[in-house]
Amino acid sequence: MSAYQTLINNSIKAISDRARQSIKREDKYSRREDSGQTTHEDSGQTTAEYALVIIGAAAIALLLLTWATGTGTISDLFDRVVGSVANNV
Repeated sequence: MSAYQTLINNSIKAISDRARQSIKREDKYSRREDSGQTTHEDSGQTTAEYALVIIGAAAIALLLLTWATGTGTISDLFDRVVGSVANNV
């Protein structure tokens, strides 16, 4: 497994773990409803939705970074930008 794949897997695992913790916390609030305490019905759903969006965005960004680094696209872009600036100065 390459270093990039390991990085992607570790990042996704960390984000997933945080999402699970958040969902567990919100589940605790929903159980309080039975005891008559104040609940936060929708806040858990919103937190979980944000966590899923972040997981998806992180995965796409890491895949794009892996592809761009492997194909030399980033270095080509950097060379063109530096060359353009040098020619205009």
